[in-house]
Amino acid sequence: MTGDIASSAPTPPPPPSLLGQSSEKTENQSIPTPPPPPPPSGATGKSNIPPPPPPPPPPPGAPPPPNAPVVPVAPARKIIRHQPNVKTRALQWTKLQANFANRTIWGTDDVDELALEDELDQLGVFNSIEELFAQKIIERKKRVTKEKKQEIRILDPKKAYNINIALLSKLKHFTFVEVRKAFLAVEDDIITENLLVNLQANVPTAEEQGKLSVFVKSASEEELEQLSKPDTFCVEMMKIDRYKERVDNMLFRATFADKHQQLSQNMKSVLEASISLKESKSFKELLKFILVMGNFMNGSTFQGGAFGIRIASINKLVDTKGTEGNTTLLHFLVDAVESKFPRLHGFLDDLYGSGSACKVTLQDMVKDYNEIRVGLQKLIQELDNHYPETDDEDEGIDEGDNYAQVMRNFRNEAIEKFEELEVRYTSMDVAYRDVVSYYGENPDQMKPDEFFGIFKTFTSSWERAMSDNVTAKKKLENIEKARRAEEERREKIKAQRLQMDEEKNIMDNLLDKLREGDIDTSSRRKRDHERSTTPREKRLQRSESVVILAENLLKSIQSESEGESPTLSRGSNRSGSRQHIESPTALLEEFSV
Repeated sequence: MTGDIASSAPTPPPPPSLLGQSSEKTENQSIPTPPPPPPPSGATGKSNIPPPPPPPPPPPGAPPPPNAPVVPVAPARKIIRHQPNVKTRALQWTKLQANFANRTIWGTDDVDELALEDELDQLGVFNSIEELFAQKIIERKKRVTKEKKQEIRILDPKKAYNINIALLSKLKHFTFVEVRKAFLAVEDDIITENLLVNLQANVPTAEEQGKLSVFVKSASEEELEQLSKPDTFCVEMMKIDRYKERVDNMLFRATFADKHQQLSQNMKSVLEASISLKESKSFKELLKFILVMGNFMNGSTFQGGAFGIRIASINKLVDTKGTEGNTTLLHFLVDAVESKFPRLHGFLDDLYGSGSACKVTLQDMVKDYNEIRVGLQKLIQELDNHYPETDDEDEGIDEGDNYAQVMRNFRNEAIEKFEELEVRYTSMDVAYRDVVSYYGENPDQMKPDEFFGIFKTFTSSWERAMSDNVTAKKKLENIEKARRAEEERREKIKAQRLQMDEEKNIMDNLLDKLREGDIDTSSRRKRDHERSTTPREKRLQRSESVVILAENLLKSIQSESEGESPTLSRGSNRSGSRQHIESPTALLEEFSV
């Protein structure tokens, strides 16, 4: 396109004529040139100054210089007299350039486009196109952006953050009014123990309550809307009478059952373990066994001749090693009790309760006991001073406020359970002090976990020693079994060797006698059909068979050396069917069998 424009544009004008050029050249120019610049001052008609160089040619596509002739250019778009009233879908086609389209079918004048356009408009074609091919316009709803106003915050920022995380995130399905009503109604499914813990931790201080109260009384509606959610939540909960005290008492009610059950179980464990230790006859006898054994071992040393020992010393038995180093005094004691004093083995059942009692710490038990006692006292005082029982129970109570009635019922049940707990605690304390003193310790200094831990350690060591002894016995049995099997194998091998030596000596003697001709085997081939079955007779029979086979073998060897085919005289009488002597190899095989 750029090349077409450059070729059709006129050539640039020549540079202005210089001084001294003839007027004839100027007249021959078809385009008048602009007047020359004025000569420099003091210049004459002819100057010796050389003319300036001609300017560079203009770049392609540059605008023509002034006074250049105008070349006609085809319009870029065809003028359309009818436009759609709505935005329609576009028809995807490829346009031709106007100069090129004039030389094609699109440039012919056979059809009057203006008349055709008017006809289409009159027939409503354009209207139909607008209806069928109009683009769907999606009306975007304009967001009404409210100007975010700055929140008003009164609570401490850290407390506000904790309220958001620990409380409001768990109550997002409830309004603040619904939470307040659930709190008044003491609905345990909403006001849970965990929620009460967080409420207690984030109760507004007296200073914060004062600031919130002043703000609520003096603030406008717009300012109340700008109050932050944690502050608004606290304002709503502050409408409850004696809010902080209610939270404390409701939390005490929620945790009372678990604390009471745990404390009762701990007291029961200590009480039962104390009684069992005090009344165990087998364990008493076992301790005397240990005392006698220890005095025997210590002899006349300073440690000997003891009347008694500290109860923790029973766990020292495992530290006394045997001479060989693979056993201890405890292993010996366990083996002695199992083999010689089985009646003492029942002490393990008596000391079984020490396992749970050693987990009880006196500090935790006293702490839980005091928490229950103090919490119950506060509840009783709160109900007596601020929620007294009157004839008209509904007087001065908000609608839906069940706090007073629920807490009174709980108070009555808690008092009854705590009285039982006091009785059990007293019994436990008496039994514990009695058993600790019985075993020679100071109950004021020895704690339950330390005292019962001694017996738990001893029973665990005892059971481990029992297992070690069983393993050691099995090992000794396996060693003895292997030793016996090895002895039997050696005896068997020895007997086989003796038998082989005996048979070899017999053969050697027989062969020697056969060579010398001292043995006549003809009389020995005839036997009765009934043979004796005694071992001696069997050995004699076997010897005769060996003699016969040896004789045959010797004759066979002699026949082969002489080149003859020997016959069996005696063998034929024995078999009744063979007429010739077998080969020496066959005789050897028969002899070996």
